[in-house]
Amino acid sequence: MARSNRGKLVTTFRYPIRVEVRRPKFERSASLAYIDIAKLARAARAEFEVGHFGAGRCRTTVLAVVRRGMVTALRVEACAECKPVRLTPELQTMLNVVRRRIGRHLDRPFRPMSVAQFMSGVAETIVEGGCHEICIITVLGHDICLICCKFDGQSWCAPIIRTALE
Repeated sequence: MARSNRGKLVTTFRYPIRVEVRRPKFERSASLAYIDIAKLARAARAEFEVGHFGAGRCRTTVLAVVRRGMVTALRVEACAECKPVRLTPELQTMLNVVRRRIGRHLDRPFRPMSVAQFMSGVAETIVEGGCHEICIITVLGHDICLICCKFDGQSWCAPIIRTALE
């Protein structure tokens, strides 16, 4: 069956059970069309919503942090239903295997840029920024997934449990 609302498959491997790594679908915020770029370029401090990653029922919001007219960082804000995951040594080892499989582009730091430059290619910047959905495929009709994001050296992971056909 087709899994229409999932992101693009990056890789699949066995560790010791089957693991799928996907790029979650990113949706730009509708409010981006109404942002005054000239005013943000003069702002000393500001934050605005760029969009969100949708994974199952979890909606992870991405915010841009503006300092002195430059977008200096991206911040991930967890959804209300998502609780951060404590990275155990076993989970950290699995995430290291994932990083090796997909390449080290998750470790690239975010480079500050002007608000105008950021707004011209915002979705591409976010996808490159490094959010991935890592799913452990089970036989019980549910997938146990983690959505993990890494921006500016800070990692954030949250669990998602959903039906296999969702």
